[in-house]
Amino acid sequence: MSSSKKTFIWVPSKKSQGLGHFYRNYFIYEKIESSYFFFNEPLELDIKERHKAFESQNADELISFLIEENVGTLIIDHYFLSNSLFEKVTNCTEFKVLTFYKKNQTPLSKNIINNNPFINEKELSLEGVKHSFLGEKFYGFRQEIDEYKNSEKNENQIFICFGGSDHLKLSLKIIDKLPSLYEYVIVLGQGTDLKYYQLVKEKFNNVSLEGEVLRHPKNFFKLFSSSSAAIITSSTICYEASFLDVPFVAIETAINQNEIVKYLNSKKIKVLSCNSLDHINDITEVIAEVQRLEVNWSHDISTLLDFIRN
Repeated sequence: MSSSKKTFIWVPSKKSQGLGHFYRNYFIYEKIESSYFFFNEPLELDIKERHKAFESQNADELISFLIEENVGTLIIDHYFLSNSLFEKVTNCTEFKVLTFYKKNQTPLSKNIINNNPFINEKELSLEGVKHSFLGEKFYGFRQEIDEYKNSEKNENQIFICFGGSDHLKLSLKIIDKLPSLYEYVIVLGQGTDLKYYQLVKEKFNNVSLEGEVLRHPKNFFKLFSSSSAAIITSSTICYEASFLDVPFVAIETAINQNEIVKYLNSKKIKVLSCNSLDHINDITEVIAEVQRLEVNWSHDISTLLDFIRN
C-alpha cells in the first residue's frame, strides 16, 4: 500500500455500544502510520485519538467519502451495520477491506479477523475467505500495557471498571455494596461525561471507604496491574486482566458480549448479569470468587500488520 494511503478503523460511536471495538483495535492504530478511527454516526464518545467522521447510512455516499480520503485499507469492527450496507462496502474494490468476523455472520467478507481466544477455526465455515487472522495469536495489546505486566500487587486493592462509557451506571450502583475490608480504585472511561464522574466521586466520598474514583487516568494500567482483584465488564478488558495476571469477576453489560461470557464460563470465571447488583447487598462473597484467566498470549502479529500495510 502506498505510504500516502490511509487505514480507517470503522467502529461504533455510541456509548451504549461501548469502547471494546475501539480498544481491541488500538494496537493497529498505534502500529500503522496514517491510521484513523472512523465513525458514520454522531460521535457520543470523547475521542482524543486521530479520527474521521462522515454521518451517513448510505453505502454509496460512504464509499465515495472513503475514496476521497484516499483509504487503502478499511477495517470494519462494527456489529451494528445493516447487511446491505456491510455487503456493498466490503465488495468495493477501490480499497482493501478487513472485517471483524462474528459467528454465523452473513454476508461473509473475503478478509476476516477474529482475535478472541475462544475462536475455533475448525467450527467456522470460511468458504470464499481469502485471508483469515483467527485466535489469540493475532491479539495485540496497547504499547503501554507491557510495562506493567509484572507489577507488584497491592493485596488489599480492588480495581473496578465498567467499560469506557459505563452506560448502565454500574459504578454508581456498586458503591453501596462495597465492603470496608478493601481499598478501591474505581475507574471511569473516557466515554463517561464529567457530570456522571462527579456524581460517582461524590457518592464514594460520602461513604466510609478507602480509595479513589478516577476518570480516564493516564496510569490506568499501573493501577490495574497493581490490584489484587478486579470487577470488570465481560469485554476486551478481561484479556488485559489476563495479560496482567489480575484475577477478576465480570459483569455482562451488552448483548454482543455473549460469546465472551460463554468462554469465561468455560474457564470457570464468574460472570454476573447486569441486573445482579440489584439483588446483592454486599459483594464480599463475589470478590472471594475472583479467578485468573489463563491464556497463552502470543504477540507475533507481523503477518496481520503486513497485510494491512501492503
